[in-house]
Amino acid sequence: MTELDLRVAEESDTGRVRKYNEDYTRCIVPTDEEQLGRKGALFLVADGMGGHQAGGVASREVVEWVAREYYADASDDVGESLRRAIKTANKAVYEQAQADLSLAGMGTTLVAAVVLGRKLYVANVGDSRAYLLRRNRLDQITVDHSWVEEQVQAGLLTSQQAEQHPQRNLITRALGTRPRVEVDLFELDLQEGDLLLLCTDGLSGQVPRRAIANSLLSQPPPQAARDLVEQANAQGGRDNASLVIVQVGSRQHADWWREGVAWLANWSPRQRLVVGLLALLFACLCALVVAWPVANQRFAWGPAAAPRPAPIHFEGAEWADLERLAAYLNYGSLAEMEAAQPEALATGSTGADLWPAEGGLFLVGLVQDWRCEGQTCTCRLEMADEVYSVELDSISLSAQASELGGRRVRIFGQLLTTDGRVRARLIDRGARWWAWWQPAWITVYSDGREERPVWVYSVADDNPYSVIEFEEYSVLNRGEQILARGRWWVEGTQEGMAFAAESLYRLQGGVYVPLPGKSPAVLQPTATLRPTSIP
Repeated sequence: MTELDLRVAEESDTGRVRKYNEDYTRCIVPTDEEQLGRKGALFLVADGMGGHQAGGVASREVVEWVAREYYADASDDVGESLRRAIKTANKAVYEQAQADLSLAGMGTTLVAAVVLGRKLYVANVGDSRAYLLRRNRLDQITVDHSWVEEQVQAGLLTSQQAEQHPQRNLITRALGTRPRVEVDLFELDLQEGDLLLLCTDGLSGQVPRRAIANSLLSQPPPQAARDLVEQANAQGGRDNASLVIVQVGSRQHADWWREGVAWLANWSPRQRLVVGLLALLFACLCALVVAWPVANQRFAWGPAAAPRPAPIHFEGAEWADLERLAAYLNYGSLAEMEAAQPEALATGSTGADLWPAEGGLFLVGLVQDWRCEGQTCTCRLEMADEVYSVELDSISLSAQASELGGRRVRIFGQLLTTDGRVRARLIDRGARWWAWWQPAWITVYSDGREERPVWVYSVADDNPYSVIEFEEYSVLNRGEQILARGRWWVEGTQEGMAFAAESLYRLQGGVYVPLPGKSPAVLQPTATLRPTSIP
């Protein structure tokens, strides 16, 4: 088992509103090698609740009980040892609250993590969270035990609505409030460079996830911990904010680095200056040779998937109300819908599936078997797990079209048959990597109908292979199927084509449904359920 070098930082702040800090954190990295190899390192974050500082008592007692019980447990089953320790702590704090009236009603959340070799074990009760940052992506490991999260899981609230909901702080599970508690447990494999964040909702509820990721990526753990607490306070500091950051590195790599630093320390100041200047010059050359073309070309990776055509689902209003149907499909008027989709007028049910008019696919891939015969050019294009046969009018080709063979292209066109034959309407080709003075994309084909509104089947991607700005849609996942309605425009051949989305739908259950907040709101559902109080 490869040993890991852990860089740990923790911060806890009262905030700007609360009088007391009822959060409690603890980080334990055993100095005894035998204990470290058998039980690993333990990290704990708790958020107490209860009047007259009783919440602070609950959080502290739970953390201390878990730490003591976990390392005292003789079992080699890390997950079960951690779960048993948490349940023991829950029972002890519950009995303490029953015996002391001044502590009645106290409780606490808890998120705990054990790092043992390359294994990570995470347990939680309540809404304190664990995140894992890997390769610039921040994912939440734990699932909140809260009323709004239950509504999200039931499909009654979106993640965005949950973040702003007035009942977002209402938790459904806590330690110390009942004699028994259910503990969620997660097990993951760690990789070198991973970064673990444990935090209370005073941080996660105040600082956006993107800001959290940026801080973790741009700063060492101690500075990132302080910066995140400062950001929470800058947002109002309405709650205590506490966190633990654990950065994972290879012990062998860390030893090599320390040896290298010690070796450099023996150099004279002049030697270090000369080597530093040479290193700076080399870094500048690397930036010129690599960074410029990569930034210009922006070919980060291939698309995650190919687009999937499917109908749009309409439900929730009488079909006789055609003006609402036109608004739902994002047409400017009823007359515009009648001209584009006459089949909508013939449907009499209260819910049905419509295939969009002027619909097409947005494809990205490598051109193969490029050939022109007569007035038609054809090629094959592979995108993810699909192969398309593309045809276009050779009369409308620009001079650069002769360079399409073997090049990466972006294509918008109509799917003519189910076996993958596509009629192209727009084509961009990627600029060559050494052509620094060129943009990343060059338009080489257009049928001249860009001004008309169209429906575009595509895939959500956090790179240039998407018709939308992926970062603006936090509810979408990379590779998710989307359908957008909007307009193409081409501002000269040197800029490539761009798409302005007016409404957006995602694929669910074989049909496309509106994306909350990005489609007409006339048919958006409303939540009428009321939360129940916790005994």
